[in-house]
Amino acid sequence: MRKIAIADTFPIVRRGIMGVVSAQPDLEVVGEAGSEQELFLLLIRHKPDICIIGTPFHGESGLEVVRRMKARGLQTQWICIEAQPGEQQVSPIDLMNVNGYLLKEALPEELVYTIRMVQRGRKHFDAGLLEKKVREGAHTFEELSFKEKEVLGLIGLGLNNKAIAVRLFISEYLVMRYVSEILAKLNLPDRAQAAAYAKSKGIVRYGRTS
Repeated sequence: MRKIAIADTFPIVRRGIMGVVSAQPDLEVVGEAGSEQELFLLLIRHKPDICIIGTPFHGESGLEVVRRMKARGLQTQWICIEAQPGEQQVSPIDLMNVNGYLLKEALPEELVYTIRMVQRGRKHFDAGLLEKKVREGAHTFEELSFKEKEVLGLIGLGLNNKAIAVRLFISEYLVMRYVSEILAKLNLPDRAQAAAYAKSKGIVRYGRTS
């Protein structure tokens, strides 16, 4: 049974999230918090596996709260649910601090899917946010080199660096360099989001040999 904590300024939002989570037989809501201090005590007392943070406290971004909680040494996996972020609020560094990020228009099924992905050690971000961050990047997919497109396509197919190196007849070190360049050019936070981007754009074909 995985322990879930819920934090949100508004009780009605907390109860809505609680209803979605509680409908899953292997998830248990261990508590809810309506303020940052309540959240701090909740994390210390129950040590949840995942904390879902919705409407931020004092008008801040939930990502700011997560950063402070991590600075205080509190360990959990974080899923943020927020309104459409402003330009200054979300950066790749911010996203590295959380395991999941959804916008408020997300369906309940999307929240459950995000929880499942986080349980498996993966990150999952709202597709709309992902596209927005890619558009903000210095490069587009079309500007990637042919080899970078090949590597990105193979990431989308789920291949690890060693398998990509074998497929493309290059060294594993060179694959690591290509992956780093792809993430930097497309302004993506990690490999999981690169795979999601490749799949969403249908560019896994670049990794196929047929």
